Amino acid sequence: MKFQTGIVVGGLIAALLLTNPSKEDHVRKLAAERLAPYTEEGSDSPLVRIGSAFAESFSDSVIDYHNYWLFSTTTSLDSDQRLTLGFLRFVHVEKRTD
Repeated sequence: MKFQTGIVVGGLIAALLLTNPSKEDHVRKLAAERLAPYTEEGSDSPLVRIGSAFAESFSDSVIDYHNYWLFSTTTSLDSDQRLTLGFLRFVHVEKRTD
C-alpha cells in the first residue's frame, strides 16, 4: 500500500513540475482577462490583436513572476497583491475587489 501511495504522490509531483505555467502563460492569461469585456466571442479583428499584444507587453512590465516548482504565481509590482495562480498548465486569475 505504501509503495502504491508513493508512486501516486511521485507521479503527481512529476506532473506538477512538468506542467508549471511559465511567466508568458500568466501574462497571456492576464491580458485575455483584461480584454474579455471588449471582445466578442470568436472575434479576431486587427484591433483585438493589437490590444492583446499591447496588454501582454504592458502586463509583462508590471508583474513579478514567482516560480515555486510545483506551482507559480504573479504579483503586482506596486502592491504585492497576487494576480494569478498557476499549476498543471492552468492559470487562474484572481478577481480584484477594487
